[in-house]
Amino acid sequence: MRKFILFISFLILSEFSIAQTSTIIPQYILEAKNFDLVNSNKLVFDLIFTHTDSIPLQLAGWQFVFRAPQTLGNFPAGMGAGSSFNLDTINGIPASDLPVIFRPRNGNTVASENSPGNYEFRLVANPLPGAGNGLIIPSGVPLLIGKFYMRSATPIDISVLNVNSFIIRDSCEWPLSVTRTKMHWYNENNFYQEFTRCASHIVNTVLIPPDIELTIKLTIEGLYDPVSDVSRKKDTVTAYLRNINSPYQVVDSSKSIIDSISHTGNFVFLNQPTGQYYFSVKNNKILETWNQSGGNYFIRGINSYDFTSSASKAYGNNMVLKGNRYCIYSGNFNNDNIIDADDLSLTDNDLYNFAAGDALTNINGDDIVDLEDLVIVDRNVLNLVLVQWPGLIDKRQILKNKKSFTGGIK
Repeated sequence: MRKFILFISFLILSEFSIAQTSTIIPQYILEAKNFDLVNSNKLVFDLIFTHTDSIPLQLAGWQFVFRAPQTLGNFPAGMGAGSSFNLDTINGIPASDLPVIFRPRNGNTVASENSPGNYEFRLVANPLPGAGNGLIIPSGVPLLIGKFYMRSATPIDISVLNVNSFIIRDSCEWPLSVTRTKMHWYNENNFYQEFTRCASHIVNTVLIPPDIELTIKLTIEGLYDPVSDVSRKKDTVTAYLRNINSPYQVVDSSKSIIDSISHTGNFVFLNQPTGQYYFSVKNNKILETWNQSGGNYFIRGINSYDFTSSASKAYGNNMVLKGNRYCIYSGNFNNDNIIDADDLSLTDNDLYNFAAGDALTNINGDDIVDLEDLVIVDRNVLNLVLVQWPGLIDKRQILKNKKSFTGGIK
């Protein structure tokens, strides 16, 4: 009798096991994409789930774990509201297509113990609703699980992801992580069952800006009218992105038109990594002017720089104050890095010949070379205005041999 009971129990367990294993697992795509470096310290991405077949999918619970290299930034450890990884908001509203009860929760950032040199960004599973109360996920409809942010205490260097990728930690990783992404559903028998398929997990970081985009605000001495706070006309300027270390080589350049009202131009430096840089601005009517001492940290993505707000925004305080704005010096026409008698002579000759239109020495934009242009150049000559840059030992370098300026444009 006892053997018979054991045999019946075995049959029941076998039927139970067959019922579980015979279930066809629903198919899906899980994507981490639309990465966006919002500012130097905040990186956001969308986590999107798409149910891809006709099998009814009643979601029970899911948890998500991601990995990124520690060289990406400094992400303080923490959990929940104080974590450096969490659900982002748009206009104060949590960015998710899901009811609150089905959102993964309690963002957590840790230095990964099972993957040295990396961070783990974790999302705890939602509370289990019980069979029959799960979220019915339609087929073919991409659902935003959430837009999540990663906030660093230091500037984020997204270029490191080209070497050590951001990944979804799951059962395809080797060695297998103790903490990993898991998804469960209530199958047709109302059994709680895992349906995680790491082969369906995709991370797409290609939309992270590959270039340094720099909006520069500047005013030009000759063109700027401090009374109206506008320039008499737009002007084209070239910006040169430079190595932070001597001899400060140009690594890329970009041209842009400086708007006469906003005083800004947008410059793009292609395929340059996030990092510390010097840069200088130049055209054939102004003195080359470098950014502040020590350079600036620029990210791949959108950056801005305002020369007009302070003399210290130019290397060596090398600007002139007009009204409330600091301006780039006008009058270096021959690109020899100093405004001197050569430039003054060019201006005087054009004045004598009534040069009109966009003549080289017409620096105030009124379409004629006259006394106003001559006064500006003459004042800069008297003040011995010359290029200031980190390799300049003293002014006698340029005065002795004007063509030996190693930081200049070739």
